[in-house]
Amino acid sequence: DGHADSSPEEVPKRITSPLSSPSAAVVSNSSVDPNVLQQIIQSELQTILIVDRYDLFLGLFAKGLKSMLPHVQIAVAHTAEEAVQIIDQARSLIHPEDGGATHGFDMIITEERLHSSDDGDGTQKSRMSGSDLIEAIAKEEKIMDTAASTVAKLSSSLPFSYSWGRWGFQHTKSHNTDNEKPRLPLLIGVSANPKEDGDKLLKAGSNFVWGKPPPTMNDKLRNELLVSLLKKRGKDLKTLL
Repeated sequence: DGHADSSPEEVPKRITSPLSSPSAAVVSNSSVDPNVLQQIIQSELQTILIVDRYDLFLGLFAKGLKSMLPHVQIAVAHTAEEAVQIIDQARSLIHPEDGGATHGFDMIITEERLHSSDDGDGTQKSRMSGSDLIEAIAKEEKIMDTAASTVAKLSSSLPFSYSWGRWGFQHTKSHNTDNEKPRLPLLIGVSANPKEDGDKLLKAGSNFVWGKPPPTMNDKLRNELLVSLLKKRGKDLKTLL
């Protein structure tokens, strides 16, 4: 988000991209009430799903995210198929049609190479890659966002349906009863080889591409994630502060 015009050669910059948007500058302003900012963060970023074949990286990412966002609840999956099940279970409990996260989580972080290994290391293998998972979510986001916009224009509560298609996601129905955008998740693709995998992840719909090890989990990164997430949800941080 906010980096769509970058070329593939610039992908590594996405790992620690600078705070360049006006809203991001607002967050960095010393006059911003930290208590108000924290309330916004806790409201918008409540749950995170991390997908990686290796427990080592799941633990590394979870530890860093918890240090940056101590309040969040974190779930993990070893394969994209397991992630699909967790997402469906999560959103069946929080009801996106009532304003809950459309895909059960406010942030979904996935390794690209979930399915590429004949290394006999004993880890679970996935039929889907990380970009497959992100693409499935991103396509559904477009359907939901378009439907919500149509509903807003018609000033009615027309229901719309969506499905996860060939990957076997549950078929569910949702509707938007106000003029707000759905509570979409921030999508982050991860790869130890961002120069090779970054473009694929971005084309699939990733809002950010991170390398391994992950970027430094600090306030600067937290603020950038918040601004990007709010933008996806049709909100402006300046109006919330």
